[in-house]
Amino acid sequence: MPQLDERERIAYYEFSNAFYLPASEKPPFAEGFARLDHVQPVSQAHLVNHRGLKLSSDALDALVEWFVAFSTGRIDEKSIILDYRREMLSGGS
Repeated sequence: MPQLDERERIAYYEFSNAFYLPASEKPPFAEGFARLDHVQPVSQAHLVNHRGLKLSSDALDALVEWFVAFSTGRIDEKSIILDYRREMLSGGS
């Protein structure tokens, strides 16, 4: 298997503290990631200049699963993140 660069390692969920966010054309968003070790509650009243971005329901489920895994150190063997990781590392798209 070829050596992965840091971006690929994040996209393949090799780091437990990073949740990958793929690029989006509409609404426009460059590829990125959320640092789970920097998560903090914020009052909705303090959220300004919303860019219209939101996670799909599947992505939100994956984020919740990955956050639980990050914060507890445990992940379900039926994890959608682990399924995605196995598929990507095997060369699937």
